Amino acid sequence: EIGSAGGDTPAPPTGTVVFTETFASGQGSFTIDNIKLPSELTYVWNYDSRYSCMKASAFLNNTNYDADARLVSPEIDLSGYTSASASFEQALNFFSSTDQAKKEALFEVSTDGGSTWSPVAIPGYPDSMSWTFVSTGAIDLSAYAGKKIKVAFHYIGTAAKSGTWELNKLNVYGTK
Repeated sequence: EIGSAGGDTPAPPTGTVVFTETFASGQGSFTIDNIKLPSELTYVWNYDSRYSCMKASAFLNNTNYDADARLVSPEIDLSGYTSASASFEQALNFFSSTDQAKKEALFEVSTDGGSTWSPVAIPGYPDSMSWTFVSTGAIDLSAYAGKKIKVAFHYIGTAAKSGTWELNKLNVYGTK
């Protein structure tokens, strides 16, 4: 099914909400890890009060920058759950393509407190670049059921083209 905002409408997640962060009034309990922050930028991730979301970009004063930063959750305890999933809403704009955005706007999971990260497939992406928020649908986290994890939104900007990633309404679900 094609949604009015474009892109496929993936299945919604099911289960009990184990963790939630709307980003409606700030970054919540998330922390920011600036892996590569050019001196010209003061931030990559920032709260956008106008649109009540977290936003990542490496574009400033008509210039694209090489940048790399994660927005990292606190520990999420999935102990006792046999399956898990997550969902959030995202808007992608100014990436060179949706395919490129899939390489530069990643959802990742860590089982070692954030020392190492593994990307997890996001089923729902917008068809094209716009400021319209689209649900990711159910992101399969079943490989992490029964574990304590952190999730991260990993943004990568390039000097060739730095997109803008906006996100809100994160939920992590568990099923016993």
